[in-house]
Amino acid sequence: KLSESNARLRIIMLSDSNLSDCILPDSLSMAVPNAIITAGTFSKEYYLALQSLNCPTISLDTHPDLVFDRMVFDIVLVDNMGGSYAMTKHLIEKGHKQICFAGNIESCLSFHERWQGFNLCMQEFGLPVEPDKQLISLPAQSYFNCDEIERQLKTFDKLPTAFVCANDDTAKTFLALQNPPYSFLPADVSVTGFDNITEYFHFLSHCSTVEIHTHDIGLTVAEQVMWRISHPKRQYQTIRLAVSPVFR
Repeated sequence: KLSESNARLRIIMLSDSNLSDCILPDSLSMAVPNAIITAGTFSKEYYLALQSLNCPTISLDTHPDLVFDRMVFDIVLVDNMGGSYAMTKHLIEKGHKQICFAGNIESCLSFHERWQGFNLCMQEFGLPVEPDKQLISLPAQSYFNCDEIERQLKTFDKLPTAFVCANDDTAKTFLALQNPPYSFLPADVSVTGFDNITEYFHFLSHCSTVEIHTHDIGLTVAEQVMWRISHPKRQYQTIRLAVSPVFR
């Protein structure tokens, strides 16, 4: 899409030290491009460092604090609340009442919104959400560690019967806990994901999830970055694309 406008896309991979020390790579700071597209999620401080370049920027997702009057550039998102609401409602309609949300809700705006969708659905169906029975504030890598998740669940006085996971990566961990060598979670525990990652279908073939339309996201990002270059003074925008629940 960008090539149609004679634009050249250059991909810069950020190192762990770039992120942890909040240092912009030389390829950005010494030769500021005409525009930046961010992919992945960064700390609030790193987003602000990118803003300091005073370069038109489109961000796929952002930090939960950088919204409303604190936006620092345009944001492209999907309907996170709606998708998570649909997953939660699906579990409730299957008879689940003890449902746990799994995902660090402070890591990115998308996860925070998915948590909001979960809460809204639970509230509308009259089901309590007890913070000490949710997995919402673990270090990011913990959600991919079966031993750590098992350790956390052993602190619950009663195991949930279902998990609404913030993404498919997290859902893989909980499904692994149902199978050898772990087999910690009963086979009748339900797990839902989010993103519908094609490469994960083998692992998540029986797991309900939410389809995000990546082709449309790519087109939207390309269109928005070209628009922003031409309209640098216009107010920041949040663009949200629809999603499609996939029930299995």
